[in-house]
Amino acid sequence: MKETDLNGKIGGVVGFYEKPTISKIKVFSVDDETRYLDHVKSGLEETGEFEVTTCQSPAVALIQIQNAPPDFLILDINMPHIDGGDFLCRMQNNPSLRDIPTLMVSSLISPSEMSENGVVENGGQAMMAKPADIEKLKAYIKSQLACCLA
Repeated sequence: MKETDLNGKIGGVVGFYEKPTISKIKVFSVDDETRYLDHVKSGLEETGEFEVTTCQSPAVALIQIQNAPPDFLILDINMPHIDGGDFLCRMQNNPSLRDIPTLMVSSLISPSEMSENGVVENGGQAMMAKPADIEKLKAYIKSQLACCLA
């Protein structure tokens, strides 16, 4: 974005105003279930506030997030080859990835275990039941990013 003064001048040009762009929250979701990835992507992107990248392969996802770290990660616990716990451990061992806020999701968690915000903490890791309530998911992501920026 170009800088302007209060009169809308840019480099001596009067009357030109460049509308500021608001960057979207970059979310990366890793899950072996295509239907769930579609649910998360469409639900979050519908607001215009989120840009969601999805991946079914945890091994590929590790490479992708290392090349372009997201603002927030949604990670399934039960996946073939590399489960969510192993994935998270690999992230924690990588200095460039360890500070990415992460929410783990699982169909093994029942909604009755969730707090009012839809999240349960286990060993310091936030988890949410699948399928995620999109409104609660949006609110949780925003709250975690607000905490990171504070």
